[in-house]
Amino acid sequence: FDNRINEFPFLLDKSGNFHQTNETTHTFDHNSPESQKFKTILLTPVKDNFSFTCFPVYRDAFVFYDKNNEIIEVLNICLSCCYMQLQNGDYIDADISVYELLKAFFIDLGHKVEEDKL
Repeated sequence: FDNRINEFPFLLDKSGNFHQTNETTHTFDHNSPESQKFKTILLTPVKDNFSFTCFPVYRDAFVFYDKNNEIIEVLNICLSCCYMQLQNGDYIDADISVYELLKAFFIDLGHKVEEDKL
């Protein structure tokens, strides 16, 4: 079962199947207050570029669906390393404050977040 791009395990494998550790916790319409908050978090301006030296372990993710309920993209998130990468392999440049906001967002939803560097 190889679900790695650039050697980091992602939520989906190459066949589009969810990793066996996947646990779906919430689903939101794109106009919901939660989705709006998520969009606002991702639009936080990058003030400081930084890089941790650890390898990301993507324990959290957002899955985006089209109007036909087909997956169009997955945002894989490592809160420990402060790293985000799309399923297609593209990295997301974000300020550390984005990861702090994402962690708080997850916690507010009741989502378990592993203790990390934040």
